[in-house]
Amino acid sequence: MNEQAVRRAISSHKSVADPFRRDPRIVLAAARRRHLHRAPLGWAELGQPARDLRELRDVARRSAWWDTSALAMPDPVEVYFHAALIGYRVDDSSFYSTRKPSHTEREAFQIAKEMLLEPQPSLWVDRLDMPMFDSLRERVCALTPYFVVPDPQNRPHLIRQFWVVATGPDTVRWLALEVDSESRQTEEMRASDRALDASLDAEGVEVYRLAGWWFRIDPYRAIVEFFRAAGLLRRDARMHGEERLRTINDYICECCGNPMDRSEAHSIQDVLHDDSEFTVHYDCVGELQRGEGMPAGERRRIA
Repeated sequence: MNEQAVRRAISSHKSVADPFRRDPRIVLAAARRRHLHRAPLGWAELGQPARDLRELRDVARRSAWWDTSALAMPDPVEVYFHAALIGYRVDDSSFYSTRKPSHTEREAFQIAKEMLLEPQPSLWVDRLDMPMFDSLRERVCALTPYFVVPDPQNRPHLIRQFWVVATGPDTVRWLALEVDSESRQTEEMRASDRALDASLDAEGVEVYRLAGWWFRIDPYRAIVEFFRAAGLLRRDARMHGEERLRTINDYICECCGNPMDRSEAHSIQDVLHDDSEFTVHYDCVGELQRGEGMPAGERRRIA
C-alpha cells in the first residue's frame, strides 16, 4: 500500500460533499444532435492543425483560436486581450471580473491533452481496445482552451474546452466541453447554462457538461465518458474498475479497504485472484496476488 497515494485519495474524497459522492452521473448534459461542418479543402494534408484550423474561422465566423498546442490553460484575461486585438467587442469589466480557471478545469484540460498525446493502455481491461482509442486520437484535429464565442448582447463567452473532430475527409464536428462545479447545480444556474447551450447549438456547437467533482476522483474516466457521450468511443470498452465503481463512494480498494482515486491512468486495477475479480490500488496488486490482502473486517485503514 502506498500511504501517500491513499492520503491523497482520502483528501480528494473529503472534498466532495456527500450528495455528490452518491450521485453516479458524470455527464450532466449532452448535445441532443450532431452537427457536421465542411472543412477547408486540403486541410487534412497540411499536417499543421493549429495553422490549418485557423481557416475554419471563416466557416465558423470566429477567429479567436488560442494555441492548440498548449498543455495548460491560459489566463482568461490574456484570452480577452487577444480577442479584443483581433476585433471582438470586449468591455473593460471583462479584464477585472473574469475568474481564473479552477483547479478542476485545469485538471480536466491537462488530462484531456495527456490522453490525446500519449497511449493509455493501463486504463483498459482489454488491451484490444487500444486500437479503437488510437483511432479516436487520430480524428481529434484540435483541442484548444478558452475558445471565444462572440455575443452581440454581452461580452464574448469562453468555452473551456473546444474540440474539433474529423468525421470524414472533409467534415468536422465542433464539441464544447464544460466542467461544472457543485455551485452550478442550483436551478437558476442550470437554467442559465441551458440557455447558453441552446445558443451554442444554434451555431453548430455540440455542448457536453461534466460533473467537476468527478475530476477530483477519476479524471480519466470523466474524459472517457465525454468521448462515449459524443459517440467517439464504443460504450462497451471497459476501463479498470468501471463495473464496480458506480459512485464516488464505491472507490474503495478491495485489498486494503482505503479510498482510491485515479490520479494516474494505472492507479486503479482489476485483478483476477482465486477465480474472483478485485478492484484495487495499483500498489495493492502485489499484496493481493501474494494473498496478503486482509479480510474486510481486519483491513488497516488510514485515517
